[in-house]
Amino acid sequence: LFASPNFASRILRKPGSSARLARSAPLQLRNREMSTHYGIVKGVLSGDTIVVINPAQRTAGPPPEKVISLAGLTAPRLARRDTPDEPFAWQSRSFLRRLLLGKRVKWTVEFTIPSISREMVTLHLGETNVNLEVARNGWAALRKTKNESDVDPDMAAAAAQAETSKIGVYAESSSADEPAVRDITWSIDEINTNQVLRQAGKDPVPAVIEQVRDGSQLRVTLSLPEHKYITAIVHMSGIQCPRIRRETPSDPTSAEIAEPFAQEAKFFTEIRLLHRDVGIALEGTDKYGNFFGTVYAAGGRIAEELLRQGYAKIV
Repeated sequence: LFASPNFASRILRKPGSSARLARSAPLQLRNREMSTHYGIVKGVLSGDTIVVINPAQRTAGPPPEKVISLAGLTAPRLARRDTPDEPFAWQSRSFLRRLLLGKRVKWTVEFTIPSISREMVTLHLGETNVNLEVARNGWAALRKTKNESDVDPDMAAAAAQAETSKIGVYAESSSADEPAVRDITWSIDEINTNQVLRQAGKDPVPAVIEQVRDGSQLRVTLSLPEHKYITAIVHMSGIQCPRIRRETPSDPTSAEIAEPFAQEAKFFTEIRLLHRDVGIALEGTDKYGNFFGTVYAAGGRIAEELLRQGYAKIV
């Protein structure tokens, strides 16, 4: 993961700058664009939707990103604060995360959904048709269409076989290694943070990085024993990156104000950790109930890399 510490600096050409799909949304069909698009997978939002960036596109600051979805498929939606997971949503996204994150992909656009400006694509990882791979493993169902002739026969056959085999989203909940629907605690006020610290001990807690708020501040999903999950804020112990804050803190839509090199530090962490599996050694809490911890990823401790690249200071 950290084999190329200058990866972010190669993408950042100049320093110092800064859904849910509506299943019934009208589709805008068009002549299929036969040109092939390329990018690197930065994030995976669900089992059928990803975020890609194009490092070759020169910009001042982090490269622009695009959200695209797999044509012909619909994956279960992840929980929000007011709604639970659709069955197997977590496992569906995990399959796609582990398949694609950080890898170079290519795609062709099949059609768009104008209401959300979303391109629906056929995606390839090397020679692997990702749409077909997801359907074959049962992690997304075929998207309903009025005309059966619009359904790719290979996709239909793969989905039918997955359903017959009862794999992926077609599995019986009682036979799953993990519950089909997670037990999630969303508010830190609803948990005893000291109890979580005692329970974790010195061993890293399995987690997924859901958001990088700045280079050293993360929103994570912690995976606790007995299939319980907690969403929490984690500050990396011992370091601090330049801050990014809202002009009006109480208004999440207000403009962002970034300290020098804050966007670069954030992107450095994002491209390595966003939506990835990590281990977090929890070491304490602040007065607001947020955790301090050491984040361990595939290449080691990200805090050391941030210091090495000059994106963080020791505190």
